Amino acid sequence: MSTSAGSVVIDDCTFQVISNAGISLMKWQAVVTNSNLSDCRIAVLAQANTTINLSANIITNSSIALQGPGKINSAGNNLIVANKVQGTAAIIKLQ
Repeated sequence: MSTSAGSVVIDDCTFQVISNAGISLMKWQAVVTNSNLSDCRIAVLAQANTTINLSANIITNSSIALQGPGKINSAGNNLIVANKVQGTAAIIKLQ
């Protein structure tokens, strides 16, 4: 994207055995839904000045489940278990 603002939707995807981050957002915002992230060094990474909205995802068996400094919002319906470290706490925003 080359505009001053943008977003991306990631739906029904699998990110597995990733040596860096399964999802790493460097600009703007992303919505991640119905996806599986497992066995990653970092499952979800929100860089500074970004926002990631999570809904109905399964995040398991990663070294770090969630990492900021950007914002990570959750609809409250994600399964985030069996990770070595939870990492950044997601802000629950019921929809």
